[in-house]
Amino acid sequence: MAATTARRWLTRSLMTVGTTLFASMAWAQASDVSTFRMPLWDASGSVAFHNVRASEAQAGPDDFDYWEANAELRGQVGRYLTPHLKVEFAVLAPMSYDFYEQILVPAPAVPGGVGTTWVERNVTVLSLQPALTWQFLDNAFVHPYVTAGVSVDVANIHRFRDAGTDNVFVSGNRGFRFDVPAVDTRDTVTEVRPFLAFGTKSYFNEHWFARPEVQLGFGQSRLGQVSLRLGIGRDF
Repeated sequence: MAATTARRWLTRSLMTVGTTLFASMAWAQASDVSTFRMPLWDASGSVAFHNVRASEAQAGPDDFDYWEANAELRGQVGRYLTPHLKVEFAVLAPMSYDFYEQILVPAPAVPGGVGTTWVERNVTVLSLQPALTWQFLDNAFVHPYVTAGVSVDVANIHRFRDAGTDNVFVSGNRGFRFDVPAVDTRDTVTEVRPFLAFGTKSYFNEHWFARPEVQLGFGQSRLGQVSLRLGIGRDF
C-alpha cells in the first residue's frame, strides 16, 4: 500500500511540474522575445521533493526496490561559456535515510545453529553535481533549458544494534531465545551516477529569476532518482 501511494504521488507530482514547464515554454514562445543583458554568472538556491529507489540509497544487501521520499536543499552556481552553453556546479545538503538490514547470527539453541535478527542502518548522503546546461532562446524573459551531468554521491553508512536477545519460533509454536551481539560499524561508499534535468528560467526583473525543473538520475541501467525542484536565483 505504501509503495502504491508513493508511486501515485510521484506520478501526480511529475504531471504537475511537467504541465508547469510546458506552459512556461508556450508562454515564452507567445510572449515578447525581448532579451536581458547576457550575464557571466548566475547562482540559485532551491528546494525539492526528492525521490530515490531504496536500492540506490545504500539500503542494504537485500533486494529493495521501493521509492523513498526526502526533502532536498540545494545550492548552485553557473558560468556561461557562450550565450547558450553554461557549466554548473551544485551541492546538495546531506540527506538521511533509515533502513533495517536482516542479518544472521550464530545461535546454538536454534535448530540449524543460526538465528535471524535486524540491524538499524542509517545512511547519510552528500551529493556534488557538476553539469553542462544548454539554454534555448537568447536569454529571453522565459526560456527552457536542458542539463546533463553526473552526481557524485558520498554515502556514510552507520550500522548499529545494542546487544540483547531475540526469539525464533518453529512448528508447534515452540520458541527459542538466542543472544544477539552488539553491532556498531561505519563505512563510506562513493558512487557516480549520470543525470538529466529540464526546466525553465523565468525572470522577475533584469537580474532575479525562478527556476522550476525536473531532474532524473540513473543507476543500474534504470531510473533511480527523481527530483521535483523549485529554485530562486540571480544573474551577475
